[in-house]
Amino acid sequence: MEVEINELNNTRWYRMLSGIIIALTILFTWKLWGADRLAPTAPLFGIQSYSYGLWGNMLRIGIIISALMFAFGLRLFEWVLLALLALGFADDLNRLRPDFYQYFIIVGFWGMGGTLRNTRLLNALRIMQAGIYIWAGLQKLNPSFWKLAPSFFFNASVFNGMPHTAVHLVMVMPLLEIAIGLCFISGWFLRPAVVAAIVLHILIVIDLALIHWNVSMMLYNVFLAAGNFLLFNKTEYGFFSDKILKGFIPKVAFMLFVFMPMFNLFHVWPHYMSAGMYSFRTRFGCVTVDEDLKKKLPPEALNEITVSPRGQFLVFNTWLYNETGCIPNPQSFVYNKMYLQLKQRYAASDSVRLIVYP
Repeated sequence: MEVEINELNNTRWYRMLSGIIIALTILFTWKLWGADRLAPTAPLFGIQSYSYGLWGNMLRIGIIISALMFAFGLRLFEWVLLALLALGFADDLNRLRPDFYQYFIIVGFWGMGGTLRNTRLLNALRIMQAGIYIWAGLQKLNPSFWKLAPSFFFNASVFNGMPHTAVHLVMVMPLLEIAIGLCFISGWFLRPAVVAAIVLHILIVIDLALIHWNVSMMLYNVFLAAGNFLLFNKTEYGFFSDKILKGFIPKVAFMLFVFMPMFNLFHVWPHYMSAGMYSFRTRFGCVTVDEDLKKKLPPEALNEITVSPRGQFLVFNTWLYNETGCIPNPQSFVYNKMYLQLKQRYAASDSVRLIVYP
């Protein structure tokens, strides 16, 4: 009975943690959740977004209130929150980030899972968490990560003068993530895995703070560390148990977080739904710039133009990040939406073209 009570309390805390983190992330990415910005949006339907002015503020406030109601256990607010998040994603696909993809699925699991005592809900959350770590590590096992990650993660002044050490530390990260995920999904060495994950996330948060990068990812790392403690501390279960995949919700978790990310290796399943952030496998987009377009662009966009022997390029990633604190959803479809909106907004000529790397 003691185990059941502990799990019940941890599940309540996990729900509260999820709702509060969603509300805080909306506050820290306020500009991303409205269309009142200079950087183009990427609406799912058409070219123009609808969350301007009052509508944008209503969407933000509605999500925050619904997230807090969800956090404190009010039933049916799962579905209100899901509906508002879906509206936000449809209005701008750049909001469908790795953190909000996971939050969305978590809230959906709660809507389907019913009561807090639902063991299948807990198993689904555990499978989800394990899959995220496994694929976050596997995605980083590529040449670009070894080449680019040290300069990204260790470019803060406190790390200057230790490039060789930095390389070795970066090489450990994907292996550690895979090991943590395997422990979580097998049920073996859970406590050491939880401790290792907490240490890893503390280091990532410190590094992101030092380089002043992506506040929402700092909150996401806090969420993952705290969530690991609540899901895996003082519990006994295992993926190899005949009960772990019983029920609809655990099977959905397995499909979305363990099986489907495999297809991202072939660019069939989206990067942000496959724990691909910071793997340096993701695409980035830019547009060529001619003199006519330069005359029409706002100063904030002109600052993001890079000049090379091959021409002038306006980089979507830095433009959106400097305005919202978030980079674009790295899919060709999303960049194309932003490109079409840019061309329409500034009446750009046909010489302005979209380039997506790699």
